[in-house]
Amino acid sequence: MLFLIGGLTGIVAAPDNTARQVYVVDLVGTDRLASAVSLNEVVLNTSRIVGPALGGALLATVGVSACYAVNAASYLIPLFVLLTHRSVNRAGSETTARKGRSAVSLRDAARYAWRHGPIRVSLFLAAASGLLFNLGVSLPVLATRVFHLGGGGYGLMMAAFGVGALPGALLAAAWSGHPTGRRVGWLALATGACVLGTAFCPVFWLTIVGLAVVGCLSIWFIAAANTLVQMAAAPQMRGRVMGLWTMALPGMSPVNSPFAGWVTQDFGAREGFSLSGVALTLVTLVGWRALTEDTSI
Repeated sequence: MLFLIGGLTGIVAAPDNTARQVYVVDLVGTDRLASAVSLNEVVLNTSRIVGPALGGALLATVGVSACYAVNAASYLIPLFVLLTHRSVNRAGSETTARKGRSAVSLRDAARYAWRHGPIRVSLFLAAASGLLFNLGVSLPVLATRVFHLGGGGYGLMMAAFGVGALPGALLAAAWSGHPTGRRVGWLALATGACVLGTAFCPVFWLTIVGLAVVGCLSIWFIAAANTLVQMAAAPQMRGRVMGLWTMALPGMSPVNSPFAGWVTQDFGAREGFSLSGVALTLVTLVGWRALTEDTSI
């Protein structure tokens, strides 16, 4: 049943994630897109801190089924807002741009993304970052096998990542101007280096500090990359391109998660956690020229 629920959740999440990405532009326009994406990361990573705490309390007091019920009920308020809100379609949105045009196929979107270096490399970076953001694969093993901790230690490690992610999202929102491919590249390299350093920290407290730094840099990086892709894509292609983004992150989980699990089990927890650092570094170095090219889209 858990696998069935997970599969159905993924089917719903794919179009939902894509629609929410593009809906941001309809709500705030392109000038405030970077701040809006960063604010979304603030909310997301606050939930990484508050959510496990609330879930743990519910699990200990009222049981597993109540956790699912509360999670389902939490969607009611956002659904009410969506059903009652009437957004004003802003200039540059895909809805306006596609009036009178035929539907653009996913194949056309893939060709479009491949032709434009910053978008192409950012999508590969998103896929590589999936190895990092799927913390439930390698981090529990790092907590239990390397540092011989229980659920409390794992929870502390998750919380450290979430606490670090909050200033990362705020930095992404506060950075003036639209993100460039060069900035995304440097942030990706910095994130990869910190992941590698954290993976091989010899003591637990250094790992906690490292996870906080990784959380900060990774959210700053992924918010900048997300904004870059949305800003670089032509309005009539934005929805399809963000569909590709969803396929890359978190859509690559069926590939990333088993691979990371295999490395973690057969080679070690540190090696499994370090995979994202290696992937981010390699993708950035290989695609540096395309990522930083000056192209008008």
